[in-house]
Amino acid sequence: MNNVYSILWFDDNARSQKAFENRLRRQLKAEGFGLDVEYRQKIDEKGVGAICDQMRIYNKFDLIMFDHKLEGSAKGAKFAAIFRQSKIYTDMVYYSSSDVETLWTALRRERVDGVYVLNRDGMDDDLIRIVKEQVARVFDVSNMRGFILQFMSQVEGSLRMRLAGAMNGSDVSGGATQAQRITAIVANDEKSIAEKKIGKMAKLTESACRKGIEEGGFVFDRVRTVLSKLSSPDKLLFGPDSLLAEMQKTRNVFAHRRHRIDPSSHRLFLEGDKTHLNGYSADDFKKLRVQLMALSEELEPVIGKL
Repeated sequence: MNNVYSILWFDDNARSQKAFENRLRRQLKAEGFGLDVEYRQKIDEKGVGAICDQMRIYNKFDLIMFDHKLEGSAKGAKFAAIFRQSKIYTDMVYYSSSDVETLWTALRRERVDGVYVLNRDGMDDDLIRIVKEQVARVFDVSNMRGFILQFMSQVEGSLRMRLAGAMNGSDVSGGATQAQRITAIVANDEKSIAEKKIGKMAKLTESACRKGIEEGGFVFDRVRTVLSKLSSPDKLLFGPDSLLAEMQKTRNVFAHRRHRIDPSSHRLFLEGDKTHLNGYSADDFKKLRVQLMALSEELEPVIGKL
């Protein structure tokens, strides 16, 4: 789980689950998470085995859900057995409009343990509790520092590639190429910094500029500043007052300060952080997740989903 909660859902009438999916999406958004649901409506045991093979290489799913009776003769309990036999230990929910004893019997027949069993009638509230408990365990305050750093690292890498890609753009006004324009912006910014430090700077070439962007030779704040100067919309998205700039400052605070967790209050404290003298609580991190999700939505048209 990163900033998106992911469900693999086996149900031959996926359309009937859309209302609940939308409700869960709203609930998760309020907690600072997105939702991704992949439905499988027509699938047999061989197809489930192929999914297991893929998941052993990379498993992005936080929950697997099975209807009891699927299309044809397929049964959710048999699918659950295939996952467990394949060493896939993702949490599972097995449900039906039948009484739960029928479901327990089917699971025992397949020798499957560790599965949530729910009746379809009224299962929505139970599912939301299950999901929220999972989220609370994973995103305890002790894990949030790493989450923020990882998220912003993804943003930085994607935006570096976007700026490097922009250097391949066509000619702009005045006959200069996009690569020349970006190099000139970077050189101007770097020159002002260099002059303050060493009094001079060698001429910046396009290849050196591209390398500095792609490989981290220029700090991310420089990349963000250059992006903000490419167009008026970019200024709003990447400028000094943007949400990106604010989240980058937050990332820097968490990256460069040691932290401790107070066991009595279960709050996280950063060494030397004078702006949060009372530390960070679970609610504080929830607000940060909401901000990061908002940033993800802002940047999606530019760099795609994170």
